[in-house]
Amino acid sequence: MRSANRVVTASSDRTIKIWDVDKCCCRRTIMAASTFQDVVVCPSMSALVTGHFDQHLRIWDERSGENTGKILLSGRITGMDISSGECLTFSMMTF
Repeated sequence: MRSANRVVTASSDRTIKIWDVDKCCCRRTIMAASTFQDVVVCPSMSALVTGHFDQHLRIWDERSGENTGKILLSGRITGMDISSGECLTFSMMTF
């Protein structure tokens, strides 16, 4: 996910990385407790939202890297998007 001069990536090793495009370097690495499917940026809150295989949405403070909240859902997240009005939409697979 790209916004202004940063790119946010999520990897199968459970890391979220915030990259500074201008300086070509990683500004912050966040280690998640479980693997995730997707990450979106919520600019007005300086927050990241990750969708996890363990059926949780997790909210992260982009500045501190702290996990500030989580929501348990009834299925595994398969994809997420956030609108310009910052409405989060997601799809999930239930078992």
